[in-house]
Amino acid sequence: VTGEVDRPASYRISSAATAMTALYAAGGPTERGTLRTVEVRRGGRVVGTVDVYDYLVRGDNSGDVRLENGDIVFVPPHGP
Repeated sequence: VTGEVDRPASYRISSAATAMTALYAAGGPTERGTLRTVEVRRGGRVVGTVDVYDYLVRGDNSGDVRLENGDIVFVPPHGP
């Protein structure tokens, strides 16, 4: 988990883990991190984006991506 999170690091998580699981392990996005376009990268390509705001406000986790070994969850800084 990299980018604007409280504890960026490599985490060992369950094989059923999703991007939200990894974000939870990393302490979530910081105040500077976006909640709208959290990226899941696999093999150098973006394979999905997660909208954490929709999850928090509406309970919609339909965009949550199941992670595979070596995936990177990247939280970019939020825009203007």
